[in-house]
Amino acid sequence: MTGFAIALLFGSAFVAAAWTLYASIRPQLPRFAELLLPASALPALPPRLSRVTVRAVPARLPTRKQLRAAA
Repeated sequence: MTGFAIALLFGSAFVAAAWTLYASIRPQLPRFAELLLPASALPALPPRLSRVTVRAVPARLPTRKQLRAAA
């Protein structure tokens, strides 16, 4: 009987802790759902923002001018 009471006590404490954790996370669940949606569900960018220009990277870095000692 004592074992049953201890199991009931710890079980109810576990259920209370789990419910408190769920109740604290529940308001944030829509934000998590937005993060987990596929990227195609996101709104498309306007055409002027969707264009990306890529500049050619120079093959060699430009040489810096040599520093001269102050006179």
